[in-house]
Amino acid sequence: MIITIDEGTSSTRALLIDQNGQILKTSQQEFKQIYPQSSWVEHDPIEIYQKTLECVKAVMNESVTGIAITNQRETTIIWDKNTGKPIYNAIVWQCKRSANICKALKSQQQFSDYIYKTTGLIIDSYFSASKIMWLIDNIVKPKKLNIEDLIFGTIDTWLIWNLTKGASHLTDTSNASRTMLYDIHQNQWDDLILETLAIPKSLLPKVIDSNANFGEAEINGKKIPILAVLGDQQAAYYAYGAKAKATYGTGTFLLLPNSGIINKGLLVSNAHSKSGISQLCNEGSIFVGGSLIQWLKDEMKFIKSSSEIEALANSVKDSGGVYLIPALAGLGAPYWNENARGSIFGITRATSQANIARAALESLAFRVRDIFEALDDESRKTISELNVDGGASRNDTLMQFQADLLQIPIKRHKDTEMTALGAALMTGHVNLELSVDKVFEPKQNLDHRYQEWKKYLSLLIGN
Repeated sequence: MIITIDEGTSSTRALLIDQNGQILKTSQQEFKQIYPQSSWVEHDPIEIYQKTLECVKAVMNESVTGIAITNQRETTIIWDKNTGKPIYNAIVWQCKRSANICKALKSQQQFSDYIYKTTGLIIDSYFSASKIMWLIDNIVKPKKLNIEDLIFGTIDTWLIWNLTKGASHLTDTSNASRTMLYDIHQNQWDDLILETLAIPKSLLPKVIDSNANFGEAEINGKKIPILAVLGDQQAAYYAYGAKAKATYGTGTFLLLPNSGIINKGLLVSNAHSKSGISQLCNEGSIFVGGSLIQWLKDEMKFIKSSSEIEALANSVKDSGGVYLIPALAGLGAPYWNENARGSIFGITRATSQANIARAALESLAFRVRDIFEALDDESRKTISELNVDGGASRNDTLMQFQADLLQIPIKRHKDTEMTALGAALMTGHVNLELSVDKVFEPKQNLDHRYQEWKKYLSLLIGN
């Protein structure tokens, strides 16, 4: 049996998975979201590790032979390797504090082009590099900390280091490829980028295959090898057999097979590496997904629970001409506009909460269509269906709207834990046979709706 640690943006979980891919037991704990100021997002790394350990112990049994880790990506921690104490809270992938650093880097067109060619990423505060730079400039230097005593990691590295009691400072290629420091073609940290950004190589973990041995964790007196590590989106992609998928989580993330053709505005990441062989994928990162529904619930008070959104949206026949741009955290792929702000267009005296709720759901599907619009013709032709998972994929109204917008079937599976299952599958100790819950076939062509939405988006971002 395998325990998958699935460490997300709002909670950490441990799942006990048998060799047939059946989830036997789950433990989950939420952790605190810290917002020091507008657009800043932090987590407490010690709280994350402690709650992760509690979850693992809760599902532990004598038959466990290995651990797999899948994690929120890009989130950045620097800690003292001698004391194990973080120098600051984890800076979360959503955090925009380093936007000005990125703005300055983007002005260097030659370097910006080099970043994209080498790492597959756009210069953006989303990724780890500028977060590391901010920590060096604002914490390491002012406190006169000895940089030689410090090490960096994304959440996977932080968990591995703690579980192995400091024996392993490691990451895998899928997580390394999200730092904006990693050459995805040569599979190594890039010296030119590190030198330009003044980031010491000594900070960085060693990068190994996704299915390598990451060391031994000691749980309840038992030593268990950590056999696989994958970033959360790559883990779900792997579970689908490297076929096109969209995860509707806090954000919405599309991973698509990489054709070798550069698609403007889309990222190229390392999907995984096994036995020294890497597989790349295209990625469309949309920062706002389920968090838009949470906003309607928590801040706007439209609904009392996220599950009520579908009924509210279906209480009206359409959005009543209302269009919503879900840029609550800027716009990710393919626009990469950090200054964009969420906006609602077409409101009249007759506009109701239900109209806005329906426009919100539709906006999630419009953003997915944006990613398909950025694909070259050949890549688009190879995608005959889209696999979906994540909380919002349970919303039939949204999935049917998505099928109508993309004009391809949307395939939802009965298995809802694709991220955890994909990481477990990577260990080689688990078999996985997916079963389909529902296929949403296109019923009408909604291209005119998308074009109308794009008009409002153009008003917002000016292109």
